[in-house]
Amino acid sequence: MLKRVQVLKKKKEIELVLKKGKSVYSEVFSFKFLPNQSESPGLPKVAFLCSKKVFPKAIQRNKAKRRMRHILKDLFPEISSEVWLVFFFKKEFLEKPFDWLKKQTESTLKKAGLLKGK
Repeated sequence: MLKRVQVLKKKKEIELVLKKGKSVYSEVFSFKFLPNQSESPGLPKVAFLCSKKVFPKAIQRNKAKRRMRHILKDLFPEISSEVWLVFFFKKEFLEKPFDWLKKQTESTLKKAGLLKGK
């Protein structure tokens, strides 16, 4: 589970990332990222947007978010600090095996230049 300080909760923060952030696309998800805009730099923050159009059932939306939280929990020490991330899921996300999702997430974060020392 991500710590409270690692979650983007304020609507203004999320809207700022959506408006000014850079987009990165993967086969089963995409995300927008923006350098930390707050006065107090620190840990990276993340939010997950899962629409009813993509996953009609709440169980599916929650499962997608849980999977991505678990993947990011392992990658958080390697993610460059002071960045805000907002993730979007595609329908195929839940069809893929967990190990494949983890590799895909790592390679997509590398592609965006967000992993330290890689």
